[in-house]
Amino acid sequence: MREYLGWDDKHWILIAFVFDVGGRVTADRLAASASSPDRVEPYVLYGPTDVADKPSGIIELDFYFSTFPAPLDQTIQTISSEILALGGQFLWFGFEGSFQYENLLVARDVYAVSTSEGLAIASTEEKRRSARWESTLAGASVEIYALLEGVMPGLAAAGYGTTVPSSVNPADGPIG
Repeated sequence: MREYLGWDDKHWILIAFVFDVGGRVTADRLAASASSPDRVEPYVLYGPTDVADKPSGIIELDFYFSTFPAPLDQTIQTISSEILALGGQFLWFGFEGSFQYENLLVARDVYAVSTSEGLAIASTEEKRRSARWESTLAGASVEIYALLEGVMPGLAAAGYGTTVPSSVNPADGPIG
């Protein structure tokens, strides 16, 4: 995980993608997080241009740490709890470069997901390669695309989120 989270040579960066239509989850509200990030940078993500070139309800939050956030699973739990307490309805943690509407939750690129079923973390390569993780993400995909369809009607009809990329080999490592 260290090599995938320390890509800017100065920080360890945890990237959370949050579904929050109400705009309640903000970087300012998370800056004083119990996980103690050095800073939090937000990015509003727009929908795919062929469906709805407008804010999608998903924000990216980059949590910067000057030292590796250990224990990692606890840091992910803390951040997730804080995001959900602020009103985030769904969130996942993914590697840099992993966000794509076609397949939001690819096993090799996602290391934590919080759904209506709770938080699941796969912070080791072995866990991300497992059939159980793929199954967890397949169920989570149904949930996030249903939420997105409410904001961007026509997403499913355009083919987004209609397949789970089981042919992707997690052994290849993250794409980011």
